[in-house]
Amino acid sequence: MYPADSFLNKEGRDAIQGVLRSFVQLDTKPVNYKIENTSSQLSPSDNKEVSVTISDGRKRNHSTVPVICGETGSQDTPDYIATDYQDSCLAEILLSHAVDDVCVIGPKGCGKSLLVNRLANLLGYAVEPIVLYQDMTSRDLIQQRTTLVNGDTVWKNAPLIRAALEGRLAVLDGIHRVHHSTLAILHRLVQDRELQLFDGRRMLRHDRYDDLIDALGEQRVAESGLLRIHPSFRIVALGEPSGVGEQQWLNPELLSLFVFQELRPLTIEEEKKIMMAKFGRLSRTVQDVLRVAEQLRASSDPTMHLLAGSLSTRQLMRIARREALYPCNDPYDVIQQAMLAKFLPPLARNALETMLKRSGVGNQSTDNQKTSAADAKITNLDEDRVQIGSTVVEKYKTNSTSKVPDVLFYDVPQHVLILERLAQALAAGSHLLLVGNQGVGKNKLVDRLLHLLNRPRQYIQLHRDTTVQSLTLKQ
Repeated sequence: MYPADSFLNKEGRDAIQGVLRSFVQLDTKPVNYKIENTSSQLSPSDNKEVSVTISDGRKRNHSTVPVICGETGSQDTPDYIATDYQDSCLAEILLSHAVDDVCVIGPKGCGKSLLVNRLANLLGYAVEPIVLYQDMTSRDLIQQRTTLVNGDTVWKNAPLIRAALEGRLAVLDGIHRVHHSTLAILHRLVQDRELQLFDGRRMLRHDRYDDLIDALGEQRVAESGLLRIHPSFRIVALGEPSGVGEQQWLNPELLSLFVFQELRPLTIEEEKKIMMAKFGRLSRTVQDVLRVAEQLRASSDPTMHLLAGSLSTRQLMRIARREALYPCNDPYDVIQQAMLAKFLPPLARNALETMLKRSGVGNQSTDNQKTSAADAKITNLDEDRVQIGSTVVEKYKTNSTSKVPDVLFYDVPQHVLILERLAQALAAGSHLLLVGNQGVGKNKLVDRLLHLLNRPRQYIQLHRDTTVQSLTLKQ
């Protein structure tokens, strides 16, 4: 409940442990909570609830607690592969959800979003995702000005307000990025379930609103500009612990808003279990990458520990998915690409090279490039398929043929190999980021790839004044 590990140093954590030991005898054995079953029921107040039975994993105690839930009913989460640790974290988040809003803290790529999606599906919630960013203001969280067709300007409810009125699960993704002054507007909504909107209306907790309806009547309350917050409404915030030298975002005001749940990165064995369940037997390349990731995480060198973040669970899952579809026998190249090693500082790059040599992961890219250069050809097999190098991919069917780029392009073997890797990544469901100096041909490569795959292009020119709102909202 108190995220000491996320914002205190070792001395602070030891001090807390010493205080706790003076009052109680600490049980250091891990407790693996587990959700045994769920059964939906209607409470006397007609608020949708579900009864959840949770065990502590030691066969000593089973507890049944009422938990507020959504309207859609329990559903499966296909992407969720259960492990003992994740099931335990899910049970703890569910217990916290039963009493208050929750903030889940963990390093990037450790499974925070997947756990929240699993919680939402288990309790039948509709999720309202809200991505937070550094320049976000209170207006972006609550209400924004928008223009109607006739030119009038009105206030438009933000996703957080819609979630509160409709009883959804609002997921504040990236709470560590937002300035604390922006989050100040959430204090009354979280603590009192009340909020004054910019358009003059006021949101009230469901029981207070219902009492006013009984006393004054529905019409009078509606005319007064009052809105009812749905009893199922909950907030789940997702954040990352502050890194070395970064400003601490967990201040006293924020610590009072949520019940906190800390997540650690999955162990290599847990990641192997998930990968084998999703992709079957792991190739030698994936096993080598996992071995390198384990060594990076276990290293006491700050540089190695920082590099380990580039091989998070999410990144390892991407590598395993691509290996399952398009096997590669070069773990060195896979690691170099995942870490963007060419752009690392010299000290970090040299440390990575030294560690890879000790691990027996050598550079084979020169030999592989010579072997692949002979196959670096592009062939249109038929109307529905194209072969790029040794990879055959399906063409995209679209009616927007005018948006499919058609440029003059010479199939240089080096470019064909890059196009093949890009096509493999797209087929594996990954998003792409091309990084290179100006004039090396990034736009040409993308246009050529889209032409081969018959995919329409939507071009957006970014500049220094580009904001998140200009990318996501139409004024």
